[in-house]
Amino acid sequence: MTNLVILYADLATVTGWASWGPNRLLASGVWRLPRTGDDVGRFLRSAYDAYHAGLSAGDVTSAVFESPIMRSGNETTITTLRKVYGLAGVFEMACRDLGISCTEADYGTVLKHFTGSGGGKRPAKKRRVVQACRDRGWDPVDDNEADALAGLDWVGHVRAIAVPWPCGALFAGRAVGR
Repeated sequence: MTNLVILYADLATVTGWASWGPNRLLASGVWRLPRTGDDVGRFLRSAYDAYHAGLSAGDVTSAVFESPIMRSGNETTITTLRKVYGLAGVFEMACRDLGISCTEADYGTVLKHFTGSGGGKRPAKKRRVVQACRDRGWDPVDDNEADALAGLDWVGHVRAIAVPWPCGALFAGRAVGR
């Protein structure tokens, strides 16, 4: 397991990412994609290029991304839907091209694990995840990076990998990775 490097991505125009491996320090940040209006093809091409470069630069062996699920009551345009779902496809394609295993995770499950609650309105959820990061000594630049750190925490604990930071709420009190 010494060569394991996990990357979690919160796919969006500002994609939050976090990576870690047993022989690596925790790293995180954001990849900013260009605003392209209705030009979905240019947007997805830029996303592929950014994801491919980011994944290959970090010696990633396993990638996980937040599922692009649009909840009921979410009013959005068809262009936005194409972009959101397209990001998942190009992320998986970049992983495949680089020989990286790739899976997805449900944000509500990640959030409940990381903060102890998966419910509430979007602004409150985002504040909770940023605060939970700060409680662990991390200082994300925004909620995108915070979501990626939360997802990385979840991946580590679901896969029973001993991570060097306090675990999230769903796994509190359980010995993992031992």
